[in-house]
Amino acid sequence: MDQRPPTTPNAPEAEPGTRPVLLGVVFVGLLCGFIGVFVGLTIGGLRELRNTAELRADPLGTGVLVPALEASDSPVLLLGDSRVADWSPRPTIDGMEADAVGLPGLTAAQLAAAVSARPPGLTGRTVLVQVGVNDLKALGYTDRSPDEVLGALRANLRTIHEALAAQGARPLVLTIVPPGPVPFSRRFIWTELIDRSVAGINRELAEGSIVPASGVIDLRDLVGAEDGLLPEFAAGALELTPEGYQLISDRLAERLATPPASGE
Repeated sequence: MDQRPPTTPNAPEAEPGTRPVLLGVVFVGLLCGFIGVFVGLTIGGLRELRNTAELRADPLGTGVLVPALEASDSPVLLLGDSRVADWSPRPTIDGMEADAVGLPGLTAAQLAAAVSARPPGLTGRTVLVQVGVNDLKALGYTDRSPDEVLGALRANLRTIHEALAAQGARPLVLTIVPPGPVPFSRRFIWTELIDRSVAGINRELAEGSIVPASGVIDLRDLVGAEDGLLPEFAAGALELTPEGYQLISDRLAERLATPPASGE
């Protein structure tokens, strides 16, 4: 009697021509991924070149900022970068909607220089400042050391606060809204150091080590955490959804409804 164990049928061999097709699919997938990364980096590079050209032509962004400041008549003013430019809905204080003067790509360095030039019409007004993320995103490609970039940002935030106060305004610096999910094509230059630096600067602002704590509005518990903007409030790497803006606007309205603390 044959005691040999039953044999297991061999797995069916790939049909002729299957392997070349699979290799072709893999090659096409890699090629599409490479093209996507290349296009993404190219678009990002062109955007940076455009911003650099605009910066050289108008280093302080005065061509946009000053006319907008002069045209504004609201007692509450949002001032800053693309987060401010896209802000909607805006906070309503005492029945009046805040004005927003924002310039995409604006850095704290630019804003510090602009407000130091004493733009008109700020006496007696509350100025909410949202700026800093564009200074920190440069950590992914700048030749400057992280200590130099962070030190410059601290100094410029302090200058902004002091310059606005010297002009008779009530300055309130918002903690930096953290970045949202970064597209794959930008992950080569968007390092974890950028996210850690945003979180670090926000901690220093909340602690009052950059400007007085009474002059800071902490947004960290609203739309994001130290690891970034919550997905439900992210419309892009640096863009917020209307729901995210609404949460922040409600926080600002709540804060401004209370009398100014000593030192503001």
